[in-house]
Amino acid sequence: TLLGDAAHPVLPHTAQGAALAMEDAVALGLVLGRPGDPAAALRRYEAVRSKRTRQVVRAGPRIAALTTTRSRVRRSLRDAAIRLLPGMMLSGALRLHARDPHARLRNP
Repeated sequence: TLLGDAAHPVLPHTAQGAALAMEDAVALGLVLGRPGDPAAALRRYEAVRSKRTRQVVRAGPRIAALTTTRSRVRRSLRDAAIRLLPGMMLSGALRLHARDPHARLRNP
Protein backbone atom coordinates (compact mmCIF):
# COMPACT_ATOMS: atom_id res chain seq x y z
CA THR A 1 0.00 0.00 0.00
CA LEU A 2 1.41 3.34 -1.06
CA LEU A 3 0.58 6.89 -0.08
CA GLY A 4 1.83 10.39 -0.78
CA ASP A 5 4.13 11.02 -3.73
CA ALA A 6 4.93 7.31 -4.02
CA ALA A 7 1.29 6.64 -4.86
CA HIS A 8 0.56 9.74 -6.93
CA PRO A 9 3.51 11.76 -8.18
CA VAL A 10 1.80 14.92 -9.41
CA LEU A 11 3.47 17.56 -11.54
CA PRO A 12 4.42 20.78 -9.75
CA HIS A 13 1.84 22.61 -11.93
CA THR A 14 -0.93 20.65 -10.24
CA ALA A 15 0.04 21.98 -6.79
CA GLN A 16 -1.77 19.16 -5.01
CA GLY A 17 0.99 16.83 -3.75
CA ALA A 18 0.80 17.81 -0.08
CA ALA A 19 -3.00 17.97 -0.13
CA LEU A 20 -3.24 14.45 -1.56
CA ALA A 21 -0.79 13.16 1.04
CA MET A 22 -2.96 14.63 3.82
CA GLU A 23 -6.06 13.08 2.25
CA ASP A 24 -4.20 9.76 2.21
CA ALA A 25 -3.44 10.08 5.93
CA VAL A 26 -7.09 10.77 6.76
CA ALA A 27 -8.20 7.87 4.55
CA LEU A 28 -5.78 5.48 6.24
CA GLY A 29 -7.00 6.59 9.64
CA LEU A 30 -10.59 5.95 8.61
CA VAL A 31 -9.98 2.44 7.25
CA LEU A 32 -7.51 1.29 9.91
CA GLY A 33 -9.49 2.82 12.78
CA ARG A 34 -12.25 0.25 12.39
CA PRO A 35 -12.12 -3.27 13.75
CA GLY A 36 -11.40 -5.94 11.19
CA ASP A 37 -8.74 -7.30 8.90
CA PRO A 38 -6.03 -4.67 8.29
CA ALA A 39 -5.16 -6.17 4.87
CA ALA A 40 -8.78 -5.83 3.76
CA ALA A 41 -8.84 -2.27 5.11
CA LEU A 42 -5.75 -1.40 3.07
CA ARG A 43 -7.32 -2.86 -0.09
CA ARG A 44 -10.39 -0.67 0.53
CA TYR A 45 -8.15 2.37 0.98
CA GLU A 46 -6.41 1.60 -2.32
CA ALA A 47 -9.67 1.12 -4.20
CA VAL A 48 -11.17 4.39 -2.97
CA ARG A 49 -8.03 6.54 -3.23
CA SER A 50 -6.92 5.33 -6.64
CA LYS A 51 -9.82 6.96 -8.50
CA ARG A 52 -9.39 10.34 -6.80
CA THR A 53 -5.64 10.47 -7.16
CA ARG A 54 -5.74 9.29 -10.78
CA GLN A 55 -7.98 12.26 -11.63
CA VAL A 56 -5.59 14.74 -10.02
CA VAL A 57 -2.49 13.18 -11.61
CA ARG A 58 -4.13 13.25 -15.05
CA ALA A 59 -4.97 16.95 -14.64
CA GLY A 60 -1.28 17.84 -14.29
CA PRO A 61 -0.31 17.77 -17.97
CA ARG A 62 -3.41 19.78 -18.92
CA ILE A 63 -2.64 22.41 -16.29
CA ALA A 64 1.01 22.51 -17.36
CA ALA A 65 0.05 22.94 -21.01
CA LEU A 66 -2.22 25.84 -20.13
CA THR A 67 0.13 27.61 -17.74
CA THR A 68 3.40 27.14 -19.65
CA THR A 69 2.24 27.49 -23.22
CA ARG A 70 4.43 29.42 -25.64
CA SER A 71 1.58 29.88 -28.07
CA ARG A 72 0.50 33.51 -28.25
CA VAL A 73 -3.02 32.46 -29.20
CA ARG A 74 -3.39 30.06 -26.25
CA ARG A 75 -1.90 32.62 -23.86
CA SER A 76 -4.28 35.30 -25.11
CA LEU A 77 -7.29 33.00 -24.77
CA ARG A 78 -6.21 31.87 -21.29
CA ASP A 79 -5.58 35.42 -20.10
CA ALA A 80 -8.86 36.70 -21.57
CA ALA A 81 -10.80 33.91 -19.86
CA ILE A 82 -9.18 34.74 -16.53
CA ARG A 83 -10.03 38.44 -16.92
CA LEU A 84 -13.58 37.90 -18.18
CA LEU A 85 -14.79 35.14 -15.89
CA PRO A 86 -16.36 36.63 -12.81
CA GLY A 87 -14.86 35.38 -9.57
CA MET A 88 -18.23 34.04 -8.41
CA MET A 89 -18.52 31.88 -11.51
CA LEU A 90 -15.07 30.44 -10.89
CA SER A 91 -15.79 29.84 -7.21
CA GLY A 92 -19.03 28.07 -8.17
CA ALA A 93 -17.14 25.78 -10.51
CA LEU A 94 -14.64 25.00 -7.77
CA ARG A 95 -17.44 24.13 -5.33
CA LEU A 96 -18.70 21.53 -7.79
CA HIS A 97 -15.39 19.73 -7.43
CA ALA A 98 -15.05 20.17 -3.67
CA ARG A 99 -16.64 16.90 -2.67
CA ASP A 100 -15.63 14.88 0.38
CA PRO A 101 -12.92 12.54 -0.94
CA HIS A 102 -13.56 10.24 2.01
CA ALA A 103 -17.33 9.81 1.74
CA ARG A 104 -17.02 6.19 0.58
CA LEU A 105 -14.72 5.42 3.50
CA ARG A 106 -16.96 7.07 6.10
CA ASN A 107 -19.92 4.92 5.06
CA PRO A 108 -18.84 1.27 4.96
